[in-house]
Parts: sequence; C-alpha cells; structure tokens
Amino acid sequence: MECLDHFGTHTGECHEYGQIEMRLPVAVITLFVVFSGCAYHRGPEGEVHFARVTELQAVYGIFENEGDPSGKLSHTFFGYEPIQDNRSELDITHDEIDIIEISPIEKGLLVKAIKGGCVVTEKELLLERDFKLEDGKLVIETDTHLLTRGAGDITVGPSTSKTMLGIDVEGNLIWKRQDYAAVLVGFVIPAFISDIVELRFARVGADEGTTYGRCESEE
Repeated sequence: MECLDHFGTHTGECHEYGQIEMRLPVAVITLFVVFSGCAYHRGPEGEVHFARVTELQAVYGIFENEGDPSGKLSHTFFGYEPIQDNRSELDITHDEIDIIEISPIEKGLLVKAIKGGCVVTEKELLLERDFKLEDGKLVIETDTHLLTRGAGDITVGPSTSKTMLGIDVEGNLIWKRQDYAAVLVGFVIPAFISDIVELRFARVGADEGTTYGRCESEE
C-alpha cells in the first residue's frame, strides 16, 4: 500500500507504525471531545439580545450588506454566485452590493440588493414556502440527519442545523445558524456538539417600505 506525505507526494510503502501514528491524534482528539464537550460560538462583540418577531413588519428596513464580524447578507437571499446587474449583462460580486432592502408584499417579503443607490436584483420570499415564523425568528433553512452526514463522516447519530433571521433590541438584523449533534464517534463513543454562529447587519434605513427603484440600463 502506498503512502502520501502532506503535499500529496507518493513516499513508497506504508508501514504499520505509520498508520498507528496517524490514528493516535484522532484518538486523542476524540477523547478530548467526549470528556470536555464541544460548544462553539462565534459572533459580534458583546452579547446579542433578540427582540421577539411576531409580525413580518419587524424585519422591514434597509440593512448593511457587510456583517459584523463578517459575512454578506446578500448570500442569504441570492446565494453565493455572482449577481447579474439589471443595467447590463455583466455580473457583479456580493462585495459590490452596498445595502439590502426588505419590504412587504402580500404574504411575504421583497428583498432588494442595492448598489450605487438603485436596485440591481430582487427576490420575493413567501411565508411558509421560503421561510417560517417560529419562536420570534424567521427560519429560512432547516437540515436534519438521523444517521450520518455523508460519505467520510466518522460519526453516527442525529444532528440538526437551523438558519434563521431575527431582530436585536436595537433593530439590527441578526443572521443566526445553530448546529447540534448527539453522535457516536467511531460508532462507539458518545459525544454532544454545539456550534452557533451569529452575524449582525446594521440597520441604516427606516422600515416604511420601498425607497429604491431599479437601476436604469447603461446602454
């Protein structure tokens, strides 16, 4: 059996002691996870205090596209691929989007990506089709696994991840993703893993409806 070094170069035959050495760090990490537990949290400086959203009107407004401490709000609504500018056939990156406007439509939200004072693209999100209102937040994605999470996963057990939007007590938009898993590592050792990420998008405009129009063609 051939071995590869850290750069993917063939180094010749594998020796049994080499395989054992590779297993030792995994075993040590596994034991650490089990006995100390894994609970991760990443987010803006200071604790995030959520205001309870009971009506969609709470998330109407204009928000910075750049998140604190990182992230782009436009990724949530328009994916990660470049966005086609309404004014031309050229694509623009998410870095070029200045702000995101969220305004009301019947039974949902209209989200607009704004660059240079006008709308380059927009998208409708409908309640119950694209998101749900649960526990004072807008749940936009839920992913649940009963066993493994795909090929190469050394853990077995239930896990769930949920992505949601909320409003903090200052009116800023909060993107939150939480992952929980209760698993058997290596099919033997029980472990609980928690990972929570929060991003804050500052409110920069009122919540009184649409204020930006579509960009005019540059032709």
